[in-house]
Amino acid sequence: MANDEAAKRAWRSSPKPDWPDENTYVRQIQPRLVGVTISALATTLGVSVL
Repeated sequence: MANDEAAKRAWRSSPKPDWPDENTYVRQIQPRLVGVTISALATTLGVSVL
């Protein structure tokens, strides 16, 4: 658990990219998500849908 906290601290302090900003999300990502089912997304992420 201490390793998890150390990893979280390191991630929070590391520089983050500005991308994707809202404009990029709305114009490029969101339109591609229209045809993705929740089931397909869950399978890709390796999680279950209840």
